[in-house]
Amino acid sequence: FMAGLMTCDKDKSDNVVKFIAEARAMGIDVLSPCVNESAANFGVVQRPDGSKAIRFGLGGIRNVGGNAVDSIVNARDEEGNFKNIFEMCRRVDLKKVNKRTIEGLVSAGALDSVAEGQERAAIVAAIESAVDQGMSSQRDRASGQRGLFDALPEEESIFVEDYPQVEPWAPKETLLRERDALGFYLTGHPLDRYQQDIDRHATVRTAELKKELAG
Repeated sequence: FMAGLMTCDKDKSDNVVKFIAEARAMGIDVLSPCVNESAANFGVVQRPDGSKAIRFGLGGIRNVGGNAVDSIVNARDEEGNFKNIFEMCRRVDLKKVNKRTIEGLVSAGALDSVAEGQERAAIVAAIESAVDQGMSSQRDRASGQRGLFDALPEEESIFVEDYPQVEPWAPKETLLRERDALGFYLTGHPLDRYQQDIDRHATVRTAELKKELAG
């Protein structure tokens, strides 16, 4: 039910934030989007421990249109989960999933499951190389040509899947990019570091203020 409410209002950030807060108050976790698990809309997923959670829909990410979502989901349904950003770019339709779309996916956390231990900054830095390799591979397939190394038994040996060495984003920048991609903070908030101070000194939260408390 909560996933349905979020889907209906996925273009209204204020409402989605409210529904997420309500879900969490009910003990329901809302997980970041994921290219290997998310559908276009918000959905219910089962975690390894048997509990259920709401998975953020790919259609709720800014700069990720319906055509891009369809391409990602179709590629995943046809050949299984993606392994990394390079392999994903070889499989999705890059006419629909462009560099801006992929950067939005990374910022939203949708590629964390295929990060191979890399920080989001490194994945963003690898986008151009991944897209160039993907376009080259797709052009070869479209023209019916075979690459020079196609006879090799392992396709992975054809491609150079290197991540540039870059400085990781600071926690604050990671959250700000997440907010830009989703319209709000999902996995944290820049003020979370002050939570202990607030709990130590505050007796009531602003959302709990009532007229009868005045005086």
